[in-house]
Amino acid sequence: MAFDKKNAMRHAERFLSQGKYRAAINEYKQVVQHDSRDYGTLNMLGDLYAKDGDTAEAIKCFTEVAEHYAKQGFAAKAIAVYKKVTRISPAPPQVSERLAELYREKGSVTEAKSHYVTLAEHYQSIGRKIEALAIWKQIALLDPQNTEVYQNLGESFLSEGQNDEAIDAFVALGERYHKLGHPADSAAAFDRALEIDRYSEVALSGLVRSANSSGRSLEVVGRLEGLMAEQPHNREIIRLLIECHLKTANGKGAEEALIKLVEVEPSNYPLFVELARLYLDEEDPDSAARVLMMSSEHLLAGGQVDAFRTLVEELLSKSEDHIEGLRLMASLSTWLRDDAAYLKTLKRLAESARKVDAVNDERFALSQLVMVVPHEIEYRERLSEINAAHGFVDDEPAENLFEKQFFNRHAPADTGGEFAIAASLENLASPNGHSANGNGNGHAVEATLDDASVNVVNISSDSPAAITHEAIDATADNNEDRLKREIASIKFYVDNGYVDLAEKAAEELRGDFGSRPEVIELLQFIEHTNAVGPAAETQAPPPAAPRVSNISGAFGLEDLRNELGFEEVVDESDPDYETLYNTATAYQEMGLLEDAIKSFQEAANIVSKADDTRRFFQCSNLIAHCFMQLGKPHVAITWYERALESPALRAEEKQGLWYEYANACESNGDHQKAAKYFEMVYAENIDFRDVGERLRNMAIAA
Repeated sequence: MAFDKKNAMRHAERFLSQGKYRAAINEYKQVVQHDSRDYGTLNMLGDLYAKDGDTAEAIKCFTEVAEHYAKQGFAAKAIAVYKKVTRISPAPPQVSERLAELYREKGSVTEAKSHYVTLAEHYQSIGRKIEALAIWKQIALLDPQNTEVYQNLGESFLSEGQNDEAIDAFVALGERYHKLGHPADSAAAFDRALEIDRYSEVALSGLVRSANSSGRSLEVVGRLEGLMAEQPHNREIIRLLIECHLKTANGKGAEEALIKLVEVEPSNYPLFVELARLYLDEEDPDSAARVLMMSSEHLLAGGQVDAFRTLVEELLSKSEDHIEGLRLMASLSTWLRDDAAYLKTLKRLAESARKVDAVNDERFALSQLVMVVPHEIEYRERLSEINAAHGFVDDEPAENLFEKQFFNRHAPADTGGEFAIAASLENLASPNGHSANGNGNGHAVEATLDDASVNVVNISSDSPAAITHEAIDATADNNEDRLKREIASIKFYVDNGYVDLAEKAAEELRGDFGSRPEVIELLQFIEHTNAVGPAAETQAPPPAAPRVSNISGAFGLEDLRNELGFEEVVDESDPDYETLYNTATAYQEMGLLEDAIKSFQEAANIVSKADDTRRFFQCSNLIAHCFMQLGKPHVAITWYERALESPALRAEEKQGLWYEYANACESNGDHQKAAKYFEMVYAENIDFRDVGERLRNMAIAA
């Protein structure tokens, strides 16, 4: 027989009028059993249980009704029902907690705090100190003016051996004092946290922030320098020290620390923008040019084009004939593929270099002008005049750097390398110890097409394989010298077991020089070596190509490995993979990107995503990086997506992949997806590389 709700309700009302509470309860129980959504009847049932003295059942009914209202967003109704519980019985801990939460949701801070205090005191009274401390933290969040609660929290956590929680409490105390305008108390709170862990990044960061805002940065510098001496590779300490130096206008100190930082974390190159700004504000254009030379390609590749342009323009406004500034402007023009600006800058560079008798710089500018505007014969005549006066060999003109940049369509991270070799070697020592512009500042070098090759070779005299064919082509040395260097490089490949690379390079050499005796002899040497095998099976692999990322501007292979947490995992039981991977790495180091991609793809095809070696993950990332260097972000995206499918990625690996994927999407014109993945990185690590600035730039552009 079907249940008749109306009949049951009438019976319950009749029993109530007769004072028969138990009989009425039974009727109402049947109603709520058959209609679980009738919360009005459930509320009346709770009232009847309370009148009948059944407190436990009453509390169950009231709790269910209150939670229903809370879920519906009716905080006031939920509070009213929970108050019925407090009237019939001392409020259980869970009821006090829910009332506190509901009052906080409603915006009634005082009432919420009162219930939290009741709950915290209850936990303390029964010895549950950990739960009590958690509640006191909630109380602290409700009252932004309360500092005492954080002090007590810190000491309590410390007494319980919860050092991390204690540090967090003291740091929160320091932040609260800082906001209230009490710098001394703020510093004392951060110091208390540092007594627990003197290397705590969050405490040190808070201390520096407080000191910088109160003009006490110098007080912190000594402490940070001491910590850096103990932990010279601690990135956060170095970064904080740079922040203090910049705040105190100590450009030299900031520069020294920043160079150390980018050595271990290349993503910090954007800090050179702040340093250059400091030098310009201090009326030191030479130092500003020096740091921009060191970081130009990284800044451009990292999306800092506008900031870079602003700094260079300001530098030239302070000193219109500044040689290094004009070189930077020429480099920017090639990056932007702005032929008009490039031509204008070359003319200014030639004129300015002539004024200060900077022969090599003038010769470089003229050699480019001869190709850019061949009809303006005065530049060719002046170039011939310089060559005759100084004994330079008037060889075939160097490569047109602007055309190479424009027509080869390299990716930003790979462009401008030849120009950088010719004109951006400011961080290397000059062979004669003098600057290119004759001012004797010791920072600039003779950055001409002739001398660039000398400086590059001197980076690592035992590693001729480090010099790519393109870099050699860009030096305009005489053909005989070039042939000798090429042969030496190729023999180096052979000596270190890279016979296939040597064969390819030798064939290219024959294409350039024909079947000269030296080339034929080299080919025979390679053929003989290939037939008899390497001289020593256990010969060590060749030394890595020298790090010239500060010259070419490319985000180096080693930088990528560091950024994405790569480890050199090579399974010696799989010689095919090992050979392919090492060959691909060598190709990439030498700038032979398409060959590198082919070998990486072959290596990826013989491994699995799910194996424990993570080899597919490494290959996918490096393939994507190569495609980005080739200016093909749409293809790079595919390989970044495959890398993201790798199982068990660590947090820092995901962040690195998201950043690179977003960068590829942005380069491919998909700004919406780029913003999404930049935001994912930002949400997990606000300090990751320049992700904050990238997001701001995208928001401005939108």
